Amino acid sequence: MFIKNGLFGYIDTTGKVVIPPQFENAMDFKEGLAPVRINRPWGYIDKDVKFAIAPQYDFASQFENGIAHIGLKGKDGFIDKNNKRFFEDD
Repeated sequence: MFIKNGLFGYIDTTGKVVIPPQFENAMDFKEGLAPVRINRPWGYIDKDVKFAIAPQYDFASQFENGIAHIGLKGKDGFIDKNNKRFFEDD
């Protein structure tokens, strides 16, 4: 991952740009997806730079064991890779 002109992109181990800088914020890929922020909300991209989970979350963490921590409208919860939501007060 790298930052250019305030935007995040991704590089490979040789330093070659594989995803040009285009995100307001981003985290590393884990379990095939990376949380990225674009136009404020967070979503998840795959390595083809396609949104596997559309930007919609106030915050998002990396996936671990198939689950990621997210925030939506002031509520903390979790999602799976199919974007099935599990909120703590449900």
